[in-house]
Amino acid sequence: MDDITFGGSPEEPRMALPDFVDLSQVRIPPTLPPFLIDGLLYQGDKLLVSSASKAGKSILLLELAYAVATGTEWLGYQCAQGTAVYVNFEIRANAFADRAYKIQKARGLAPDSGRLLALNLRGADCAGDGPSFVDALVERLATLDDAPSLIVIDPFYKLGAGDENAAGDVHRVLRRIDEVADVTGASVAVVHHHPKYSQGHKSAIDRASGSGVFGRDFDCILDLMQLDASKAMDEEIARREPEHFRGLGNHEQAQARYGFRQHAEARLAAWRAEAVCRHTAQPPPVNIWFDYPLHYVDETGRLAAAEYLTPLGGKATSRTEKKMGQLYETMDALAEAGNTQPTYAELEKETGLSRQTIQRYVEKSADYMIITSGKANRIIRKDDFHE
Repeated sequence: MDDITFGGSPEEPRMALPDFVDLSQVRIPPTLPPFLIDGLLYQGDKLLVSSASKAGKSILLLELAYAVATGTEWLGYQCAQGTAVYVNFEIRANAFADRAYKIQKARGLAPDSGRLLALNLRGADCAGDGPSFVDALVERLATLDDAPSLIVIDPFYKLGAGDENAAGDVHRVLRRIDEVADVTGASVAVVHHHPKYSQGHKSAIDRASGSGVFGRDFDCILDLMQLDASKAMDEEIARREPEHFRGLGNHEQAQARYGFRQHAEARLAAWRAEAVCRHTAQPPPVNIWFDYPLHYVDETGRLAAAEYLTPLGGKATSRTEKKMGQLYETMDALAEAGNTQPTYAELEKETGLSRQTIQRYVEKSADYMIITSGKANRIIRKDDFHE
């Protein structure tokens, strides 16, 4: 049998495939890498953290880096101690250092010298230059005294991924992230975002914006959705209330409690973290409170019954959210297949929605618009429109 040529022509180099592994000869369980995050993520695996805005994704990943650097817990999961490197593309260096200081102060424990490192690259342009950045990152990491156990890249789109809806563009960048993990032996955590519409009707693996490659490629996905905490808020505020309030007179106590409640309600937000893992059993969701600068696991259990907070709220509008989500999902799927300007007829066929319904939701959308191209009306991303 002739050799199989990968690449399209005999002149191009052929891929060298590894030898077959006879699985019948595996008599004892093979040695697996240790967990970096106990029960959630093995050392050397890739983690995607995704959510809508205001969840504090960057802070949550900085908390993970802190937990690895100190060998403490993150969202209730024990972390193995090691060196953590945070590649920060978005926040000014002094603001990022301030966040780290506040987390350390709130936790009451500072990492050992050299355990928690930041690489501040705000303003760096990696668009179209992803490969050379990855090479430079690997070279810089090689200069560390201790090889990193965790590398956080925040956010993904700063790596110059091209079109995040195009599987090929996303795959090329993720392949380079694989190289970082393989060369360094570190786990790589990446920060990504949700689309701008409600994601509550979708599973955690499908909520990240863009190509379905995000859901398929990562070893672990941790997705955050905001919760309607109105029923659990009273108990949480009462649990946090300072003990010295009890020693105040009735009038002073009432005033102190009112002020404390107003402040607490303004800063507290509830979230549910759902993990989808490739190599481990699916862990139960973790309900958390975000009270800047820290995320706390819900200790009362009241958030377990909380439903997702939808932007439009209510049963009637949840149908609107579902149809809006259907429009976005279809547009993303068509874009991934190469059709970035579908016609009404194409969307009707893919969604099962009427032309009038599609037009109504496109007009409500913050991301899409209708243009006339030739004899057809087409729907495109507003970012792609050029007069």
